[in-house]
Amino acid sequence: MLPKRFLDIEVRGAASHGPGAMAAIPVLSRLLSALHKIFDSYPGRFAIALPRMRTGRARHPGNLMRVFAEHRADLDIISAALATNDRILGYVRIGVTLDVPEEPPLGWVEYRRFRVPGRTSRLDKCREYRLGASEELPYLRIGSASNGQAFSVHIAALPGSRPQICEPNGYGLSTATRPFALPVV
Repeated sequence: MLPKRFLDIEVRGAASHGPGAMAAIPVLSRLLSALHKIFDSYPGRFAIALPRMRTGRARHPGNLMRVFAEHRADLDIISAALATNDRILGYVRIGVTLDVPEEPPLGWVEYRRFRVPGRTSRLDKCREYRLGASEELPYLRIGSASNGQAFSVHIAALPGSRPQICEPNGYGLSTATRPFALPVV
């Protein structure tokens, strides 16, 4: 897959205050869960970016998820699936499919899943280090369909360059063993 087209999915009311304001994190978590199911059915065809995410003490994933694909038809699959998903539809605004410019003016960013070993891991020191390092990264809470337990998907934004190929994981993110960057558009 190469990121040639993209689709923006924005949380409605997330940027406003007062009546009608909505917390973006639970909606984005639900959205990522819904997308994960689609991504599993079409492996390697979609990648996600969180262009408004913040790291540091005020970490936050933002209120916008950008889905990249090589073909317009792939993004049509996403639009159609989300348009019939009652858990998502009223909370997000699905944009139109746009083409990625040949030379993105703002460069490339890698959105990598930052894994933290579980509590039962035999790698105590590694878990300790990864927990500390994850404290400044935004995350989304996801529920496992296989065992019903919840876990966090931490996301790190790293500088990147134009990829030769993208091999996203089941959440549309890069991994340490399969890094790739997405255009900043």
